[in-house]
Formats: sequence, C-alpha cells, structure tokens
Amino acid sequence: MTVIRFTKEILTDEHEDVADVLHQLEATGIEQAMEARPAPTDTHPGHPTTL
Repeated sequence: MTVIRFTKEILTDEHEDVADVLHQLEATGIEQAMEARPAPTDTHPGHPTTL
C-alpha cells in the first residue's frame, strides 16, 4: 500500500492514473536492463558457425 500511496502522491500528475505511472516505470526499468546487458550472440566459443 505504501508504494501505491507514494506513487499517487509524488509521481503522478493530476491527470495521470497510478497504474499508468507504474507501467511507465516498469517499461523504463526493462529498457534500462536491456541496455545494460545486451542479448547474447548466437556464436559460442569453440563452436564455429562456418565449416
């Protein structure tokens, strides 16, 4: 309940819904995580992809 209250009182504007703000924060967190750790490549050391 404390997170919702904080979000409602501090992070939302008058026209914003708490759920919308939480979705925005989640999307930002996922984006930052993806940027911090790039997707693995399909090649593995010791396993050449060409013959």
